[in-house]
Amino acid sequence: MPYQLGQGSRLVRRKILGDREVVRRASHESLWGVLPKLIVWIAVFGFVDYWLWTGLTTVLGTIPYLTPVMRTLVSAGSDARLTIATIALLVPVAAGVYGFFVLWRWARYVFAVTNFRVLHQYGILGTEFEEIPLVQIRDVEVKQSMVQRALRIGFVRLNSLQFPGAAPIVASQHPGRRPDEPPGVEEWLLVPDPYGIEKDVESLTEALVANRSGGPAPVVGT
Repeated sequence: MPYQLGQGSRLVRRKILGDREVVRRASHESLWGVLPKLIVWIAVFGFVDYWLWTGLTTVLGTIPYLTPVMRTLVSAGSDARLTIATIALLVPVAAGVYGFFVLWRWARYVFAVTNFRVLHQYGILGTEFEEIPLVQIRDVEVKQSMVQRALRIGFVRLNSLQFPGAAPIVASQHPGRRPDEPPGVEEWLLVPDPYGIEKDVESLTEALVANRSGGPAPVVGT
């Protein structure tokens, strides 16, 4: 069966999919999980930069208690003034690099449901992934707060069957796994349409189990 495009399937690298594997749903974490932290840090960078410039020039409004300290440091000599001016110029660059890194990392993290498995694709430069076959998924848990429900995002926890003697997963060996995430569990935070993910996993699992004796599961329409 040829590869077919599903919802968000272009986010998943084709090389990690099987010949008869079809992406039913794929998405990034919601930007609501990234933007608030990013805005806070950009604001911190901006405040520090403004503080540095208030010590270098009198054009800007002063910050009580902080600006006098900076002007005292600047008045220590030409070398101090040059150093602070250099830092003031580099702070916006650092903020831009930080913002780019956060968004790039967000863009590289993809959560997907296919007709055979659920997978978590990640990697800043290369591509790595973790997976749970659908036939091993024991239950799907969805949680939403009132605000998250309004934003159509939520928390999805996928529990898989554990087999005796299975080697535990070490967090340091798997960069995509959080240290507190137990083996055999995928926890997707602030993903769009969490109940849709739950429905897809359940329907695909039922189709796979029902057709297991007759060969590969048919592709469920998107």
